[in-house]
Amino acid sequence: MSTQKPLSTYVVAKQLGVDLTTVVGWCRQGKLPSYKTPGGHRRIPLEDLVTFLKKYRMPIPVELRHLLKVRCLIVDDEVSIRTLIKKALKKFLKGVHIEEAGNGFEAGQKVSDHRPQLVILDLNLPGLNGFQVCEAIRKDHRLKKTKILAITGMNIEENKKRILSAGADSFLQKPFRLEALKESLMNLLEKN
Repeated sequence: MSTQKPLSTYVVAKQLGVDLTTVVGWCRQGKLPSYKTPGGHRRIPLEDLVTFLKKYRMPIPVELRHLLKVRCLIVDDEVSIRTLIKKALKKFLKGVHIEEAGNGFEAGQKVSDHRPQLVILDLNLPGLNGFQVCEAIRKDHRLKKTKILAITGMNIEENKKRILSAGADSFLQKPFRLEALKESLMNLLEKN
């Protein structure tokens, strides 16, 4: 879940430059997900507003962009790889919130606790392997929008087919260039 406070219909209307009744109408029609407080006031989670704006090809107001923080989990048993990826992410995803896991069990716990939007997942892990972690993520309905980028340097073609069929969204072969990592991640985030 996002730690960002949900927005009122008034704030959404003001940010989008539309009338308040327009926003309420979108909510009533089910186009813009919202909920009502016990006092009867509608609240719109920021992530749902962004999904709505993307779906209807509307621009995301600059005032809201700074509130968006991508939550990412890097899963790799090699500390040096995690550190490299973490540094790269901080360069091209401003404000990214990064968690790290060194094995499959730790990854499962962190995925459950933090519900990342993006998981960079090595396949060759101690304990639960990357395939098992990927399958567990895909079985959790709360994580259906989580994007998974699988990475490995072993048995490339075989592992690529297997992990994509297990539910990964994309695959990157180790060793990779940081530009290739950036391109893969940006493509995944645009689909979200």
